[in-house]
Amino acid sequence: MRSRPQRPAAVPASLPAPVGGWNARDALGEMAPNDAVYLTNLWPATTDVVLRSGYSQWATGLGAQVETLMAYSGGATDKLFAVTAGGNLYDVTAGGAVGAAAVSGLSNGRWQYTNMATAGGNFLIAFNGADNGLRFDGTKWVTVPISTGKTITSGSGTGAVCTLNVTGHGLLTGNTITVAGCSDTGYNQTAVSITRVNANSFTYAGTGTGSTTGGTYTVIEGISIDPTNVVGVALFKNRLWLWQVASLTPYYMGTNAVAGTANQFPIQSIAKCGGYIQQIHTWTGDGGYGMDDMLVMATNKGEVIVYNGLDPAIASTWQLTGVWLLGGTIGRRCMSKLGGDVILISQDGVSALSSALKSDRVSPQSALSNKIQFAASQAISSYGANFGWQCLYYPKSNMLFVNVPVSVGAQQQYVMNTITQAWCNFTGWAANCWEIYKDDAYFGGNGVVCKAWDTNADNGANITADGKQAFNYFGSPGVLKRFTMMRPVLSTNGSPGTLAAINIDFDDSAITSTVSFSPSTSGAWDTGLWDTALWGGGNSIQKQWQGVAGVGYCAAPRLKLVSAGYDVHWISTDLVMERGAIL
Repeated sequence: MRSRPQRPAAVPASLPAPVGGWNARDALGEMAPNDAVYLTNLWPATTDVVLRSGYSQWATGLGAQVETLMAYSGGATDKLFAVTAGGNLYDVTAGGAVGAAAVSGLSNGRWQYTNMATAGGNFLIAFNGADNGLRFDGTKWVTVPISTGKTITSGSGTGAVCTLNVTGHGLLTGNTITVAGCSDTGYNQTAVSITRVNANSFTYAGTGTGSTTGGTYTVIEGISIDPTNVVGVALFKNRLWLWQVASLTPYYMGTNAVAGTANQFPIQSIAKCGGYIQQIHTWTGDGGYGMDDMLVMATNKGEVIVYNGLDPAIASTWQLTGVWLLGGTIGRRCMSKLGGDVILISQDGVSALSSALKSDRVSPQSALSNKIQFAASQAISSYGANFGWQCLYYPKSNMLFVNVPVSVGAQQQYVMNTITQAWCNFTGWAANCWEIYKDDAYFGGNGVVCKAWDTNADNGANITADGKQAFNYFGSPGVLKRFTMMRPVLSTNGSPGTLAAINIDFDDSAITSTVSFSPSTSGAWDTGLWDTALWGGGNSIQKQWQGVAGVGYCAAPRLKLVSAGYDVHWISTDLVMERGAIL
């Protein structure tokens, strides 16, 4: 009696969640099983993959795109400021709907800044390459104009209050001036505070009466070079360094000086590729344990020039450490601190200087973005000229954000786990700029400042995630398989929308099916009714089988999640398949 051919037995397989992160470097057929072809809005933590947290709106009503966030560190007083493309600077420390702008009438919202503590107080100093500089002392903002004496057009006095008329004086209430040379000597005062009347006049305390002729005034907060051409400022060993819009001549101030003479330090003979200084930063390659701090100047052509020492005016205490050529730098905010190291965004990707300057451009393995190098290179090539490139280290969650300005309103973030160096990408955060304030991450958007990684929803809206694990032959590269079921194992405190799918034999078809999600609201204590309200609880394991269909030699499990308000962790993936013949 002829026996019936046996039906292929179903075989299970289990994979860990892709904690190795997004891999945009290796061949699809050679990726590690714990890597991912895509990992969008899924954070590769150390033990599982987490649906990213969302954001809440921190400050609203700013009226235009927020292009700069600045955190003031004043000892007992910390503040957060936002500057918009409309030229207004707002205090957003308290959050909520903003009131009147602290400073208005600025040419643009793209400022570079630093904090500096001196015996005279704690200051935030900022420049944007178009306006007078700005300085905040914990209480008031003043402008930082050129310190050259300005001619007074006309004046009038009451014997107690003097009014000076100067077209486009550029001062703010609180600026301090010295007036000299007026025909009425009652106008001549030393270090008096002014009150701004409008763009062309201001008042101060003086004994002048009637009108006056002649005379000049100088601003105590001024610097000796034209601040409207200064685009950036950095602090190095108690000394401010300034750089201009299109120049290879940076300037340095006196020790602990926030105003006064700015001294030239030309580097044209060092920067052989030409161009201009993109950014200046401080670098301590070993985190402060032994190696002295160094000053890093990066040009737009990719030259990285490093100096070490105390006083640039004294050759015996100042020396050139080295000059390296990397890829062209991307944006005015191309450098950022990562502990004691400095992160640089260039055409070579995202690199830590401690590694990049020990290697060369033909060793991309030194780049932090090595594992996503193809995606990083594509993004830099496509969007490198757009405003908004920035790195931000978020130590509270062991994250390095790289803001990728695809377009205004459609920015993405490439995000690295600083413990494992695993990457993913975030969408849905339309961020122009980033800042850390009181250990939390904030970004500026369209008329709003948002607090990131703050809730489990995007300002109340759903978070949609898509993860595609590496293609896997499941131990049988040449054997045909029929995949029938998939079970993502999740740890969650709710019921997120989930959709399991697979791609076969390196196919990259998108998941077109809609994922349904209906959030449920937990009861509030002292408000919700017992036996009626739904009470929230801790996380529990969910492992529901879903049908999938595909025949091929290898498969990439794919998981789509939709949720708002829930904590979701992807732990592992189980599959069921039937093995067939070789052909």
